[in-house]
Amino acid sequence: MIKAILFAATIATPIHADALPPKVCAAMETMTYQFAMARMNGAPLAKTMAIADASSPEPAVQELIRQIILGAYALPIMMTDKNKASVSTEYAAKVALMCYNAK
Repeated sequence: MIKAILFAATIATPIHADALPPKVCAAMETMTYQFAMARMNGAPLAKTMAIADASSPEPAVQELIRQIILGAYALPIMMTDKNKASVSTEYAAKVALMCYNAK
């Protein structure tokens, strides 16, 4: 799933992946955390996927967001708020790390 996100990121940006600006990666991390927390708190997948479809007129950006959402919904649901935040933070950090390390 993470490789699919990285691939989508490279086609979603008008610049090559090795030149992704840090604020793009930071925004991806924040967005990923929010989607993971939505999943942890029971948001329906269809409703969350609708956000991807409305996110941008660019199909590549929509696909990037879809892949991030699908990754979030592959995470196990945690019961405590602390564990929800921990799992969501870990997933967001993995996505951000891939973005920052994209070459």
